[in-house]
Amino acid sequence: MPRRDDSGPAPQLALPRLTPAVKVMLIGVVALFVLQLLVSNWITTRINPFHYVVLFPSAVVKQFQVWRLLTWPLVQPADVSDLLWACAGLYFFATDLEEAYGTKRFLLFSVLATVLSGIVATVYGLFHSSYFTEPVMGLASFGFAVTAAWGVTFPHKRLFFPPVSARVFVWIILGIAILSILARASRMSPAASLGSIGVGYLLGKYWSRIEDILDRRRLARLKAKRDRGLRVLPGGKLDDRDLKNRKPVDKRFLN
Repeated sequence: MPRRDDSGPAPQLALPRLTPAVKVMLIGVVALFVLQLLVSNWITTRINPFHYVVLFPSAVVKQFQVWRLLTWPLVQPADVSDLLWACAGLYFFATDLEEAYGTKRFLLFSVLATVLSGIVATVYGLFHSSYFTEPVMGLASFGFAVTAAWGVTFPHKRLFFPPVSARVFVWIILGIAILSILARASRMSPAASLGSIGVGYLLGKYWSRIEDILDRRRLARLKAKRDRGLRVLPGGKLDDRDLKNRKPVDKRFLN
């Protein structure tokens, strides 16, 4: 079950310890961003390989390219500041989630959050044709999901800046996302950010139930494996033929 912090109003001053999965994510995202810049600006190619990683709702629906639902956060907009903010959010909030969930289950959370947010953006594109062919990309939307889940898992943890609780900070993030949508600060689908916040909130709120299901399945597999390893040894009650052939016991040596 996730470890929840109900410690009260003390703000968090120390920098979080970099956890294994978050470390790999940060290194991978930065390396892919550098490669993306090289391919886009310095290497002449007919086909940009990153085009097949971005989420296009039209490609998912019409061509059934479902892998895009998982790979879209790997491609970043060509803005270093956006990447830095997204990496900072991942560092400060995802590390707490990985420590609470464990590395394997944090990776499961990341996959679920990415795929479900991608599905939300795809469904939204079906009803708003202007976003049906627009790309969805970037670590920022995934960071919204992480932040929302962090706020639900640690509702009473306080930040050093801004000096608010995690629960209030989630509402601030939601307000910023709505303002960005109203200002049309991005051409990407608004469902990418709002959907990520909603998915992260729901996953964080019901993660204990998800873990209960996972634990029950793990115990069932262990029990089935144990039962397969048991062997039935021959024995039991002797029949009449065995009794006739049985040698008498010499009782002189019995105490």
